[in-house]
Amino acid sequence: MDQTIAFLGGDARMRLLAQMMAAEGYDICSWELTGAPKPLALCDALKADIIVLPLPAEKNGYLSGTELTMESLLRSLRREHRIFAGNVGNDASTLAQSLGLTITDYFASEELSVAAKGAVLIDAQSG
Repeated sequence: MDQTIAFLGGDARMRLLAQMMAAEGYDICSWELTGAPKPLALCDALKADIIVLPLPAEKNGYLSGTELTMESLLRSLRREHRIFAGNVGNDASTLAQSLGLTITDYFASEELSVAAKGAVLIDAQSG
């Protein structure tokens, strides 16, 4: 678990996932995600190895839950980043591809979608 995972933007679902992963011992940081572990400035959060974006990844051209445009974010990412996002729009996908970025859409991945739903169900049952 020597890679850092940054959670950028989002809502209570992302916060819960970040908290659960931190409790499991993962190195977690966050930006613009109230209540999430280790909040950092965006420039510092982008030093992470793995970037996790919310579901949906964007709303009206902005990273969900933030005032940062999706285009600005994508242009700030590196090809080496492992990027995970939910329900990525066509414009963002096209731009990411042109920048040489690979985004795994966890909403489109059955395995990841089932795991995320399981985490939400576990939290709902314990709360």
